[in-house]
Amino acid sequence: MTSTEKAEIYSKIWREDIKPKASSGCVGSFIFLWGYQTHGAVLSWYGLFDKQKNTFGGVDEITECWTGVPVPQDKQAPRIENRSKMTLNGKTSGEGVSIVLNSTDNVASVEATSPGGHPLTYRWLINKEGEALEDGSMPDGIEGLITDPTKAEITFKAPSVKGGYRLYVFATDEVNHKVAMACIPFLVKEN
Repeated sequence: MTSTEKAEIYSKIWREDIKPKASSGCVGSFIFLWGYQTHGAVLSWYGLFDKQKNTFGGVDEITECWTGVPVPQDKQAPRIENRSKMTLNGKTSGEGVSIVLNSTDNVASVEATSPGGHPLTYRWLINKEGEALEDGSMPDGIEGLITDPTKAEITFKAPSVKGGYRLYVFATDEVNHKVAMACIPFLVKEN
């Protein structure tokens, strides 16, 4: 799921499962990880902050749940509405994406928006599936694969080793220090 989809789940759980049961003694639930730690193969699954300490939309959602006050639109995190808004060679994450070893013509794109109308900066990276740094956090990506990782659409060279990888994109609102994230798992194989 994108960070936007995950944020919506936090809000839905609060509205439908926790708040209606408050009179029965339910006081809340757990947000699993506040930071940027590892928790299995998908290193971006639970975190509410990226490595640069920008907040994902989940922080906006739980802020509203806990305070009852919506985050003003011009202060909200960027949005990547759903997984169909990120593609790799024209396919989305649910379509079993595979690319050819060392191919150089791979194209990925994302549709991200800023509710406040602030410009977004992009950061793309590719990591081998399941790899993490010693502290459990996400590596900064394999060097030299992506032509210009600062745009909403990129071209990149496939890794030179077969196997599973993930392509991540972070769309950041530098004004509010907020971010949206999406990823696509893909397989690198021989022709």
